Amino acid sequence: SAALMRQALQNPLAEPGTLGLLSAARLSVAVSLIWFPALAGLQLPVLAGCTVAALLVLGLSACRGFSPLFVVLNGMILGLCLDAATSMLLLTHFEELGELVIWQSGSLAQDNWRTASILSGCLALAAGATFLLRRPIGWLDLGEASMRGVGLSPSRVRALAFVLAILAAAAVTMETGIIAFVGLAGAALASGVASGAAATGCGSGEASATGPIICW
Repeated sequence: SAALMRQALQNPLAEPGTLGLLSAARLSVAVSLIWFPALAGLQLPVLAGCTVAALLVLGLSACRGFSPLFVVLNGMILGLCLDAATSMLLLTHFEELGELVIWQSGSLAQDNWRTASILSGCLALAAGATFLLRRPIGWLDLGEASMRGVGLSPSRVRALAFVLAILAAAAVTMETGIIAFVGLAGAALASGVASGAAATGCGSGEASATGPIICW
């Protein structure tokens, strides 16, 4: 997820945590537990929160040409605002948000194979789609003019890469809770270790392998 975001935005700091996606997921879960308790599971709130946060950050950054500095600043400011809203809800609805307190701490402890099987399926689909898009995503390193010269739309490639990144981040977050900055560290280490990762398609495979090693 972080590797796709880094490549799509050409920003080494792009990651679900720095773009405010995790904070939005936390607030969305809090709202669903308080006012929509009939919703089964956390899948829809987490996905909705991540999607809305990504659209807000991208919309606010578009006027600056998706400058790496402004993308991260907008994401961190949005994350701080959303975290403040979540804290207010925790103060006023603590009894209803007991599940949120446990979930937001994040945990890899599992007593069965349910989570592993769900994440394996989701990430296999995301990995397959990323593999098919590896060449168009790799062309982002050469600039928009070069992409248009070969008949590719930079905006469409970025949008597809970002959709895959959001789906992957939401899938992991809804099952394991919030484990921040693992994607940032994993993508950074993978890009440094794997030479030519960008040329072969953004290094998402290396980043996916590095993240679990960091958690372990």
